[in-house]
Amino acid sequence: MTVHKSSGGGSAMITKELADDGTIEIDSGKAGFGTIFGGDTGNATIQFSFDTSGNIADMGILGDGAIADTDGKLCVYNNGGIVTIKNRLGSTQNIRYLISSST
Repeated sequence: MTVHKSSGGGSAMITKELADDGTIEIDSGKAGFGTIFGGDTGNATIQFSFDTSGNIADMGILGDGAIADTDGKLCVYNNGGIVTIKNRLGSTQNIRYLISSST
């Protein structure tokens, strides 16, 4: 995992190699928003917000992104109250994500 921190703030772009069907869980019980870039060719972009119950709202999807657990897509979804990013693109991919949430 690689973390690229901004020079003046509290946000960080994280890059992680994620196997097919691999997941990344975001802290539960927080509200916020995020952006995910996926696929080694950048073929999926998801912008979303989430509430303290893990519910996801679509703020914009390009390419192979989804806000549900969907085969063939880079996904972000509510997994029992936990915001979860899942690679379902069919192979290991470099996933880049930026999450901003309340503490």
